[in-house]
Amino acid sequence: MSEFTGEFLGKQYDRYRTQLYTFLSGPTLAVGGNQIQLSSPYWNINSWGGLIFVIGTTALLAAIYYSYNDSVSGHELRVRNNELESMVLSHARYYYSEWEPFAKTVFEAAGLTDKCRVTLYRYDQPEDSFFIIARYSTNPTFRRRGRSHFPADQGCIGEAWRNGEASDLNMPSPSNRSVYDAHQLSKWRIPSNVVEKLTMRPQSIWAYALDSAGDRFGIVVIESTKKREFQPAFLRKLFDEALKSEASIRHDTLKNVWPSCEYARRRGL
Repeated sequence: MSEFTGEFLGKQYDRYRTQLYTFLSGPTLAVGGNQIQLSSPYWNINSWGGLIFVIGTTALLAAIYYSYNDSVSGHELRVRNNELESMVLSHARYYYSEWEPFAKTVFEAAGLTDKCRVTLYRYDQPEDSFFIIARYSTNPTFRRRGRSHFPADQGCIGEAWRNGEASDLNMPSPSNRSVYDAHQLSKWRIPSNVVEKLTMRPQSIWAYALDSAGDRFGIVVIESTKKREFQPAFLRKLFDEALKSEASIRHDTLKNVWPSCEYARRRGL
């Protein structure tokens, strides 16, 4: 018997042992019981009936033991899983809460108005998507979150991820939805059903890639409902001289508590 076969059979035994002993105890107790001569002053264990009956009794006791043991183990496992789930959720919330102050710092350093907002995105390779990790605006409406994740091949975010930077400072007015939607689709590959759900329809947008030691990890996006609200050269200088380094340090500090995007989506983070 190969080592693999032995390991496989061992795992199957551990998985189904309670059912095995329960199945074995039924017929052996029935057959053994019928064979025992109740008129005898004692059971003859050496007889076939007595031997079968003992085997059945042993199997029944084993089934009871393993059933109880599996029940206790299952309860302990559920308790432990709940504890681990709570720890992971706590770390996830901590991760997001630590990025919120940085989004506010960007907003204030850039001198933005209540027509603007700042959003930070983290890239997740398994999902090939960006997830919002922080958003700030003095306008409560613009601070609200719509979609939690964004495909890497759409929007200003995707272009900034590929090229380091992207901007669109002269978008059509969203009051003319057909023209606005056509622009979003042709320039940024964003379909109209997605535009419909946006919590903000900007006329200016600037996106810049964030990295740590040359490894790109996220995107900062600045938007405004006003055309040409900001100058990319000024924002680029602001990040290159100070904010980009701060983002890198924050990323290195927090990367070990970064939750997976699939987990974040399930938890609504």
